[in-house]
Amino acid sequence: MILRGLLMVVVAAVALLADTVLLADLTLAGVAPSLTVMTVVGLAHADGPGTGVRYGFGLGLATDLLGDGLLGSGALVLLAVGYLIGAGRRYWTGGTLAGQVVAGGVGSVAATAGHAVLDLLVDAEGSVGALLQELAVGALFGILLAPLVLPALAWLLERLDPRAGLESPRRW
Repeated sequence: MILRGLLMVVVAAVALLADTVLLADLTLAGVAPSLTVMTVVGLAHADGPGTGVRYGFGLGLATDLLGDGLLGSGALVLLAVGYLIGAGRRYWTGGTLAGQVVAGGVGSVAATAGHAVLDLLVDAEGSVGALLQELAVGALFGILLAPLVLPALAWLLERLDPRAGLESPRRW
């Protein structure tokens, strides 16, 4: 249990560092890839909604404290993404690449949409065209990062706790 918590803190620190130092300048149409969102998606996809909610809230709060936006907005968005991906993992194809890519795309779109809705509630600025462009680029980044991040996190959780992932998604 302590090792699991320590692993999540290390993963969060690496994701935050990568987002702020490495990936911040790699933008496409003004949108940068987000490793923090992918780690929330990866842990929720591998371990379920409980882990996704806890990790998403903690990581979102850390990003809020490091950023200059509205305090709590990132925590709320990543908490919701963690729950969405964790609860929806039974409907995707388990641990296969297709399921991971779908989870990455859905998680990125949900995070982008969540941030856009909260920004719209606070600042009534922005256009529908810019939002659609952000959603499309966010989905692209999620689809591209998911095959790299999600299997690695699932492997780490499995090595740390062999019981993780035993509750396999139902196949209909």
